[in-house]
Amino acid sequence: MFSGPSSPTGPHRLRHLRLLGASFSLNELGLLPTLLPDLETLIVQQSSWFDNQDLFSAFMQQCRKLQTVMWADSVDERDDTPASASDPLNAVGTSRFYLGLELHITADMYDFFSRNQRTLDVLQFGRNILSAPIEAPVFRHLSFPQLRCLGIYQGVNQGVFPVANSLQHILSMCPNLEDLTLECIELLLDNDSQAIAGLPRLRNLVIDNCDYVADFLPDLFQRIVSLEYPVADLTIMDNMTSNTLLPGLMLEHLGDMATLRKLYLALDPDHDDISDDHIDAFLRRAQRSGLAQSLQLMDIARSVFLHKPTWIVLLHSVLVGAHIIPTLGSSECIDTF
Repeated sequence: MFSGPSSPTGPHRLRHLRLLGASFSLNELGLLPTLLPDLETLIVQQSSWFDNQDLFSAFMQQCRKLQTVMWADSVDERDDTPASASDPLNAVGTSRFYLGLELHITADMYDFFSRNQRTLDVLQFGRNILSAPIEAPVFRHLSFPQLRCLGIYQGVNQGVFPVANSLQHILSMCPNLEDLTLECIELLLDNDSQAIAGLPRLRNLVIDNCDYVADFLPDLFQRIVSLEYPVADLTIMDNMTSNTLLPGLMLEHLGDMATLRKLYLALDPDHDDISDDHIDAFLRRAQRSGLAQSLQLMDIARSVFLHKPTWIVLLHSVLVGAHIIPTLGSSECIDTF
């Protein structure tokens, strides 16, 4: 790409760069960070076998005007857009940061996160199960007061939460979160449920194939209800047969969450403990709390109703304002990250 007389000299004034899977050499790509000091948008779509840790670190350290960074094995069209120049936050630092693949956030990245901690609006760590844990020193003593959207994925086989071994720790750094996605991490009763429920602006919560005890979700729902925080969209996915989730008990407590507008439930087909009593309890609580009138969409695994068509009739008769879709059956059916 860069050779002989065509080899570029800098700096260049390019502000938006998209590298979508082309087979460039590391030597060629390694020239870019120093040539592009004014870069604002960096979108890199690259297969996971590509060893790009050093290149990633170089962009983070040398392109100090970056506003949007997306480095992953696939690019979602909804995220592949430059940050708005009219947003005053975007004029002073990075506002959106997406990371996937086998990339490490190491201690030498502290300067990047320290420099942008007051401008980050979206922070998402990718879905690749091979991604290395994030080193705790990177996030020690930082705060992200503007962060609205946080997504964290951790390989369940690693058994290590990516930030200081504590979900409670990272949520305490993000007091104004509105959108939280937790995927394939261990969630602990009391500390973690309290930390999630304690986010006063949380509106969208996704818990996707996490590891927890049976009481975790009921406890979380009770805490959210007691604090009267405005969670409007809730997604629970549980396709892990190792979990001890009791869907019937969880469903009962969902009936108390009057602020919900959209509810998505994808449960493992082997979970079969939902009974007529659980459905009745859910509907009674929904009527009492006001959820029966406020819920607009309920998307629930078809397997739950496979041999219980009367349950669909009951849901429609009580949840009068909701569009009920008994089709969601696995995490592949809904994009949450």
